Amino acid sequence: MKTTILSILALFAFLNPSKAQVTIQCPADLTVDLFNLDQDYESYGDAVVNSVSGQHTVDKQVTVIDSNCDGQTITLKYVATENNTTNTAFCIQEITVNEAELSDVIWPAATYELAVGAPGDLDPNISLSRPEPYDLLFGGSSIAIAHADQIIQANVNAPYKVVRTWTAIDWCSSETASFVQVLKITTLESGSVSILDIETCHGTTTSVQEVNVTTNQNGYTLDLSNCSSINNNLLGFLNCIAENNDLESTSKIMLDIVGNDDPLNGVSTLDMVITQRHILGITPFTNECNILAADLTNDGRVTAVDILTMRKLILGIVPSLPFSPSWIFINEADVSKGLNFAKSEFPLQSLRVKAIKIGDVNGSAAN
Repeated sequence: MKTTILSILALFAFLNPSKAQVTIQCPADLTVDLFNLDQDYESYGDAVVNSVSGQHTVDKQVTVIDSNCDGQTITLKYVATENNTTNTAFCIQEITVNEAELSDVIWPAATYELAVGAPGDLDPNISLSRPEPYDLLFGGSSIAIAHADQIIQANVNAPYKVVRTWTAIDWCSSETASFVQVLKITTLESGSVSILDIETCHGTTTSVQEVNVTTNQNGYTLDLSNCSSINNNLLGFLNCIAENNDLESTSKIMLDIVGNDDPLNGVSTLDMVITQRHILGITPFTNECNILAADLTNDGRVTAVDILTMRKLILGIVPSLPFSPSWIFINEADVSKGLNFAKSEFPLQSLRVKAIKIGDVNGSAAN
């Protein structure tokens, strides 16, 4: 009789696969350091599933609990579902993530050299000469990092050198660490103006990283070899290029200036207050420079969104300006025209370029 009942149950289970069972076993729990964390969680093992039919799917659900300075707890919930049934089973793998420490920062090489290049090639966003893990040092951990450059060049023909000082801070312990490296370009690319100071709208000056000159004439490449990259003489530099290149009178010579990439330089809560007073009409801006400096979204308007963007920058929620470079450079004689000049305008009699630090409405940015 017992054998008959078991046979009936087995037959019932065969005819009703929805009643079959599924089980799942998670990989073992782990403890890892933040800088070694696999962001995709693919290297921490796979769940083992058993089902009567042998046909099933597995879904992985990730939950991150951030305990600030005490690290993170990540739970990986694996849910197995037997195909064509409502039968499910789940298990949870827990990954404990230790917060990063200053000693975890991997500093770059003490020296970095390019045989030929432009100053912009030394930007840590595009070069290999930077601390790692670079992305996690800009908003992804309690360790934040910044750098300051000192340009050293005896003359325009000398190698271009930068003494770069990196500073890291642990927001949890307030401890700091620093690292100094020397970067060198043996030969600057032809046409690069290396050491150049440009006046800001507030009467101070700022040193720029790179000056590039191009033309919109199709199929024409500017010859810059005969033009001396004289320090702080953009006017003479452009006039020389126009004279030594056989361009059509309707074509344009376009000047592109790259400023130092230090988004927080000069940006503070005072700038937020000044911008808010402008928006409310209490103390409206009276010059174009302030309007451009406050337009962090680069949409031609100053609105509450610009204040919100400024706040995110100050708090470190965003590591850089999302819609604009850190510095912009305008043609003071005609802001709308930009730094583009028709060949027919040369030789230029004057050139007034002004530097504007985006977000720095009150002009407090350091040189």
